[in-house]
Amino acid sequence: MERAESLLHFDPELAAYASYLADIRYTALPQTDLLAYATALCERTAKAAAIAAVGEYPRCPDVSTPALTQLLAQLKSLQADISALGVRYRDRDASLAETARLRMDINAKERERDQLAAAIKELCHTSLLQP
Repeated sequence: MERAESLLHFDPELAAYASYLADIRYTALPQTDLLAYATALCERTAKAAAIAAVGEYPRCPDVSTPALTQLLAQLKSLQADISALGVRYRDRDASLAETARLRMDINAKERERDQLAAAIKELCHTSLLQP
């Protein structure tokens, strides 16, 4: 099992989290053994981290979980890059030329993040349509 690296706080009343909350109900998780239960809970909670970028909980069948996990890791990395660039952009000692370059880098990373979010949506919607 992987360790949680960060905590995600959210308002359970928000509509975007309704699918996530339904997906982690006790009866919605596999009951074969404790490992399957814990693994499914961890995977579904990892998917919830994408809600902010994707705009909805990525509901994918379990067979698509490895591909989704890879996309979520890339998304997390991009979000970390954007945050780091934002910190450098807001630095008072940064020159005008440097802030302009950083803003261009931030915009490029944000476009990349949006493309990745679209790929996550595509994966989930395509997987749900297949029999």
